[in-house]
Parts: sequence; structure tokens; C-alpha cells
Amino acid sequence: MVWDKNTQAKLADYIEFFETLSPETIDHLDEHVTTDVNFVDPFQDVTGVEEMKFVLSKMFVDTDAAKFEVLDYAFGQKQAAYLRWDFTFRSKGKEKTWHFQGMSEVHINDEGMISKHIDHWDSASQLYEKMTGIGSMVQFLKKKVI
Repeated sequence: MVWDKNTQAKLADYIEFFETLSPETIDHLDEHVTTDVNFVDPFQDVTGVEEMKFVLSKMFVDTDAAKFEVLDYAFGQKQAAYLRWDFTFRSKGKEKTWHFQGMSEVHINDEGMISKHIDHWDSASQLYEKMTGIGSMVQFLKKKVI
């Protein structure tokens, strides 16, 4: 794939969509992804724009102040781009702000639509280790493996 100005602009639009994502903007996902988009993260693997919308909507139901910030991106040599991001949120009714860093692998078809979005981030060190109850168990297992 050639990363022409149109494709680069489509990726920039997708990045802006995620950085301004809210319950009110989720329905605009159709403008950026294929109907059979595959969305994968450490917790789910869903196919279809409606299924991806459900995952994003649930994020806002389960959290407060959820916000993505894309810090950098790069174009691959084939049909993928890579987005480095920060994600912050608060659990519902809690004061503590959580902060995750990750990378998304975004596949773009010839029409400039996202056909696959795979989030890569370390759920063990960024989430499970910090959770009451299982955090100490994860840290113990990590020491045994490393």
C-alpha cells in the first residue's frame, strides 16, 4: 500500500476520532471502519462495527473521564499503521486515575477504512499488579518467572 495523502488524512481522522471519543461520538465509528472491522485488546476479540461500538460504549459505562491521547504514529510498509497512546480513566465512583500506555496496530484497506484495530498493552503490569487482592499475586508470579 502506498501511504498517499488521502490515506494519511483518513488515519489522521481516525486518530482525532479516538482522541475526542465520547458516548455522543461513538456512532461516528462507521465513518472510519469497515462493517466487518476486527477489534482486539487484552480482554476481547470482536468482529463488526456494532460489536466494536458496544465495547467502546461499555468503556464509558464502566469508567469516568476515559481519554485517549495519541502521542506518536508510524506507517508500516504494508497496510498497517502503529499508534502509540496514553489512556487515562477513573473507575466509576472512585477518585484514583488510572494511566495505561499502549500501541495500536491499525490495518487500513484500499479505500482508507480501518479493517482491523489491535491494541497491545501490558495488562499485567499496568492493571493487575495495581489491583487490590490480585496485585500481590501477580507480582509474586512475575518474580518467579523473571
